[in-house]
Amino acid sequence: MDFSGLYRVDHRKKKGRTTIFFKSYFLPFFLVFVAAFLIQLTLRSLLLFPVKLDTNSMSPALARGSRVFLTYPHLATIAKDSLVQVRRDGLDLFCRVVATEGNIVQVIDKSLFINHKPVKDYSGSSKDKTIFPENVSRRDNTGEFLVGPRQYFCLNDNWENTQDSRSHGAISFDEIRGKVLFKGYLGFR
Repeated sequence: MDFSGLYRVDHRKKKGRTTIFFKSYFLPFFLVFVAAFLIQLTLRSLLLFPVKLDTNSMSPALARGSRVFLTYPHLATIAKDSLVQVRRDGLDLFCRVVATEGNIVQVIDKSLFINHKPVKDYSGSSKDKTIFPENVSRRDNTGEFLVGPRQYFCLNDNWENTQDSRSHGAISFDEIRGKVLFKGYLGFR
């Protein structure tokens, strides 16, 4: 009688609980996390990026603390009424494009004029009813600005914050950091 089969030793390595847990549960979650991270990194570096506003220059449209997604200017069409972020003199400013190349822009008594015609659909919000002459402040009255090639005239929605084209002149395309695609993301305001 041959009893050698009864006591045969299996020399193959048995899989432990740790190996089964790693392959069955941890590895798929880890791979999904890595893939999501790489997709996010690619989208952020090539297409769009999030920004949190730290000023009230665009209130009420975009309040302080609002989160927005910007797309790079070479991927977007910058046109009238576009909200853009501009980097000028080391400052990041948010403003609205009100005039493009070839337009003549002037602010007279807190009213916007483009090509010597009043613009009725745009008025900045201002709580201060005082109107300053141009030699005191360019907030309420400016001279005429001719918008040159690849330039934009941009204004804040909050006119009391004067960090826009009224004080700095037209914005060049190279100074635009991004165009606002949409406001708020992932349930955050």
